[in-house]
Amino acid sequence: MASQWSLIGEGEIFLGLCSGGPLRSAGQVKEFKLEVSEETKELKNYQGGGGLADQVSWISKVEASFHFLSLSAKNLAMALHGDNADLASGTVSNQSHTAYAGGFLPLDGIGPSAVTVTVDPPAWSATTAKAVGEIVKPGTGTHFYRCTEAGSTGATEPTWPTDGSTVTDGTVTWQDAGTMVLTTAEF
Repeated sequence: MASQWSLIGEGEIFLGLCSGGPLRSAGQVKEFKLEVSEETKELKNYQGGGGLADQVSWISKVEASFHFLSLSAKNLAMALHGDNADLASGTVSNQSHTAYAGGFLPLDGIGPSAVTVTVDPPAWSATTAKAVGEIVKPGTGTHFYRCTEAGSTGATEPTWPTDGSTVTDGTVTWQDAGTMVLTTAEF
């Protein structure tokens, strides 16, 4: 058997940890439900014409649900059995990730204020098969090049353009993809 209690009106809901400590306001709560489930054992009356001789009931489960409209970090941490301690900020550097065109690149940390991405493709090599989309860096210079037509590289490194145009290298066509260090704006 389950019982549900609701309050129609207004009031303030306070939350606290089972282990003790101060109660704190939950803030704006649109809806609060408390559901109590009970189990009952009955002893039938076998001596006096039927009915019940006795019964015992106990609470088997209590569930509460909240519809928060404003949830604080402290209340969320308490609900998730976590901690909302402030952490000192710091610099995260030298992360190595593989990025793909049009893909998502997850970064370590929360809400970085500035990100510098360094593109470090493999160096160009002679007589090597290349697929469309592969990127290489030349022996000198700061640009990198994306394969736009698959094939095999030539025996000698080509003269690389730096104006966004293409160059043929053996049977491979490369397009200038810009400089190897990209800096994004703060976000």
